[in-house]
Amino acid sequence: MMRGEMRRSCRLADQVLDLGVKRSDAGHMIEAHHAQWTSHFLIGEPAAALEHCVQSDALYNADEYHDLTFTYGGHDPGVCGLNIGSTALWVLGYRDKARERIRSSVTLARTLNHSSTLADALSMAMLIATFDNDLSSSRAAATEMREYIDTERLQDYASLASAAEGWVLFEQGEIEAGSELIRRTAPILLEQGDPWKPSLMGLCASVLGRVGTGEEGLELLDASLDHFEANQVHWWDSELYRIKGELLMAGDEKNVDDGEACLSLALAISKQQQAKSLELRAASSLARLWRERDREAEAQDLLEPIINWFPRGLVFDDLKRARLLLATHPKA
Repeated sequence: MMRGEMRRSCRLADQVLDLGVKRSDAGHMIEAHHAQWTSHFLIGEPAAALEHCVQSDALYNADEYHDLTFTYGGHDPGVCGLNIGSTALWVLGYRDKARERIRSSVTLARTLNHSSTLADALSMAMLIATFDNDLSSSRAAATEMREYIDTERLQDYASLASAAEGWVLFEQGEIEAGSELIRRTAPILLEQGDPWKPSLMGLCASVLGRVGTGEEGLELLDASLDHFEANQVHWWDSELYRIKGELLMAGDEKNVDDGEACLSLALAISKQQQAKSLELRAASSLARLWRERDREAEAQDLLEPIINWFPRGLVFDDLKRARLLLATHPKA
């Protein structure tokens, strides 16, 4: 996995799980699922990752299996399963369950009193807040991370907090401060090459794409996509291509066709990954473009099914915007 050989990692994880089942060793099976959920999620298979998290949930209890932390991976597998399961749930479209699960992760991590485990839980809580465009929760999580990082000397997590802080500043109207923090942080994120950072790279590119000519954002996106492709990390590809499409079209009218191609690719990837939250974003961006090109019926036919997939009483920013787009341009 650390070498970017994700397909091989999945095959090896399969073998680890087979051994665990044959031995009827619960600890071995927990760590086998641990290998599975990590590999499958990063490669862009959130449903498979979630299934392994759920199977491990049924085996894990902290009293018996927290000690696995010190033999495998350096962080608690129960917390990791809650972390990755929450992220998979969000990507798959189950946002309320995702937030519930990440709260359980942070709660468990606090009781274990293990620095790296708590840092992982806090960072994932921060990421999920950014997924939801929740500025206040993102800033609160980043602030707590910052205090904890400084106290425990876990500086590897600092760039995550800085990226979120820069994005929050920008979105709250502190354009110069936010964009400058992003400019300083983005190269560090890219250099670190952490497979969990694609979503933050997308935030950084989005901010830089709205400053000046937008070329900074596109250059960062292309570098990020090349890096993640080389390392077989695909869990946020849909959103990276969607952002690229939006930035291309915002920069020059001549880029509309290339932008549309990026949006179409983002939609195809989200459908292939069953990533309903990302499908909603990609479909909304593409439908908005089609309406501008007088393709009203196609836009409605694209957007309506994904809106209807979500429960009627559910409310969140992406869904509100999609419903407003649909209501503003009803089919003739």
